[in-house]
Amino acid sequence: MTRSVHARWWQAAGLYALAVLVAVELVLIGHPLLAVPVGAALLWFAYVVSPIRPTSGSTHWQAQDRLVQHGAAVVYWRPGCRHCVTLRLRLTRERLGGRVSWVDIWAYPEGAAYVRDLNDGDETVPTVILPDGSAVTNPEPSVLVEALRRGSEPRPPRPREARPAAPSGPPQSASPDAAGQAGVDRTRTTRPARRAPHRSPVGPGGPGVGADG
Repeated sequence: MTRSVHARWWQAAGLYALAVLVAVELVLIGHPLLAVPVGAALLWFAYVVSPIRPTSGSTHWQAQDRLVQHGAAVVYWRPGCRHCVTLRLRLTRERLGGRVSWVDIWAYPEGAAYVRDLNDGDETVPTVILPDGSAVTNPEPSVLVEALRRGSEPRPPRPREARPAAPSGPPQSASPDAAGQAGVDRTRTTRPARRAPHRSPVGPGGPGVGADG
């Protein structure tokens, strides 16, 4: 049993006990009809956080691949993190959850090592990798929301350069040497600079294999 599964079982057990206590308390104070929906809601939350419900999280390497290929942000989290829950609820409300990869650091050791590398040895969560590759620790939800919205905005078209007007008069013949030089110049093309792909400081061989952060 991994550390993540163990923590999720404890959360589910705590919510189950809370559901029973709240339902009994409401019955004792004379609100039996209210005890049913409140208890059912707490039991549903217990099921959501329990390992019985399958999760849709990503591994560290899957999340890094989505970041490079599609610009999807990465959120490193763990069970029991209140700020992680707040961040997830905000993204769900803004309908941006599909553009974020969630990595449970207690389920994937390489994710935990990556977070420690970014936070001077601490497993501080949520640690967020924005679409541009920059890392922020425990940010306000609005920071990630704005970054995701900026990433979805279309880029303005580049202005076209005006071509010089053709000279008037009869065409002048060029010398063979000039024509040959012009042919060489036309074959020279300038390639645009490419942004280096994001690399995780944790290599496939395990923690401690550094890269370009």
